Amino acid sequence: MSKYTYTDEIEARMREASAKGVTPEVIASLATEFNFPERSVAAKFRALKIEVPTKVEAPETFKLEDKITGR
Repeated sequence: MSKYTYTDEIEARMREASAKGVTPEVIASLATEFNFPERSVAAKFRALKIEVPTKVEAPETFKLEDKITGR
């Protein structure tokens, strides 16, 4: 069960905002508008079967030897 209540009006607003595609900016804007976390908004888009962009960049990883040698 969600901690955030998505009313019919909120869902309609999300569908309207996603008409031209969902971008990280759309998610951030709606999260601010609804005062919900971005992660919750993205999850709701997925629940509504609306495609959400995935993070394309993986975080940089370091090997132990890099830390030792200072690379």
